[in-house]
Amino acid sequence: MKKNIVACILAVCLLSGCAAAPETEDTGSETEVSVSTSTSAPVETSTASTVPVSAAQEAYDDLISRLVSARQGEMDEDQVVDLCIDISSDTILAPEQAEIYYTQIDLDGDGTDELFIYQYMMLFDGSEVPVIYDGYTYSNDELVHFIAGGARNSYFLAADGSVYNMGSYGPVYLEFSRYTYSDGILTLTDSYFSDDTTGTLAWYYSDVGAWADERTEASEDDAYGFFCCEHMAVPFETAV
Repeated sequence: MKKNIVACILAVCLLSGCAAAPETEDTGSETEVSVSTSTSAPVETSTASTVPVSAAQEAYDDLISRLVSARQGEMDEDQVVDLCIDISSDTILAPEQAEIYYTQIDLDGDGTDELFIYQYMMLFDGSEVPVIYDGYTYSNDELVHFIAGGARNSYFLAADGSVYNMGSYGPVYLEFSRYTYSDGILTLTDSYFSDDTTGTLAWYYSDVGAWADERTEASEDDAYGFFCCEHMAVPFETAV
């Protein structure tokens, strides 16, 4: 069953179309309320207009604005090519009917939200999984594009905060890897991959990286079982 689920995801990755998930309302708010505990002092409130927008938020808003412009056909070809440096071409050039979403999550708990751009893929059982093509953080006054994926190089947020990657290279080469994330850096912890360097297609495990020389033999069931993680629930998503 688990193998069928992952195979279904991979099949969808190899196609350009994606199924849209029901849009949910972004309930995030910039409004902060400060309440005095003194009986003589009045209750003070601050409105969203008095809360400064962080440099990270400005950078994220600008990136999303450019993505919206590209998706709506408001950019010329050169501008779209330039934007493909910052955002996956599979996101920018996705079919018009494909819904693109974004959300912000403080993945490593450092006080700065990461920005994720993703699509949904529907599994054979009707459930939908957010598949991340782009992930960003803001550090040293600039955007850090720490996830740069696509239809054949997809990322998934696990419930435990780790990041899973599925990559396919040609008809027989497949990779399932897991990373930890901190400060704009993904650090690999485990990788299962298929290879035919011995003349026979087989599965291997490595804690160095996919197709690394440092490897041990593994089974196909081990690989697919490893990838069937519990996915993180995505909060406050917004459709582009």
